[in-house]
Amino acid sequence: MLRHGLYILFLSIFLLSCKENDTIVDTEDTLLSTKFNYRTLNLTVDSLQYNNPIQLDLNNDGVIDYVLSSVLIENDDLPYLYLYINRKTPNLNRIIVRQGEELPLNGLWAVPLDKDFLIQQNHSASLTWSASEIKTALLNVSETATTRTFGGEWLGKKDKYLGLQFLIDGKTHYGWLRISHNLNEAKLAIKDYAYNRNPGQPIKAGQM
Repeated sequence: MLRHGLYILFLSIFLLSCKENDTIVDTEDTLLSTKFNYRTLNLTVDSLQYNNPIQLDLNNDGVIDYVLSSVLIENDDLPYLYLYINRKTPNLNRIIVRQGEELPLNGLWAVPLDKDFLIQQNHSASLTWSASEIKTALLNVSETATTRTFGGEWLGKKDKYLGLQFLIDGKTHYGWLRISHNLNEAKLAIKDYAYNRNPGQPIKAGQM
């Protein structure tokens, strides 16, 4: 009788522990891992001679969401090469830009966001989502026979984030693209990106 009682006691403890283990599997970290889509890129751009566009299909559906490209224009009798990121579907996908005077390439500066900046529909008065007809500039460089001058908000910035808003199946998603600029080497590093799989839900810069 005692042996039978001990068997029942041990069996109860075992079943209880199994039930607790099943509950532990459903942790917050596990839930978060299914909430965001993350991908490493590790692309390097020569900001002096860049002329090969980089196309980004963030959700791998065969539709290009953003294109990193360049344009050479003349301003104040000087040549300027602008590096910019544009929306492949300009009426749908947007980027966080700083409000202000429009740049010569018909654009605004993309804002280098700090880690943990909350990317969502509304921001401070100085920031806005880019309009469809506006290019989003990262850097510019003017080079003559004797001088080289860089400009732009991403100049020398390390591990800053571009705020993204794009559509998947007609629904708005928020994400980030991490970029660094090495001024000494004139290189722009496109490192990685992530976006929230849940439509309309925010994401923090750097969150994955």
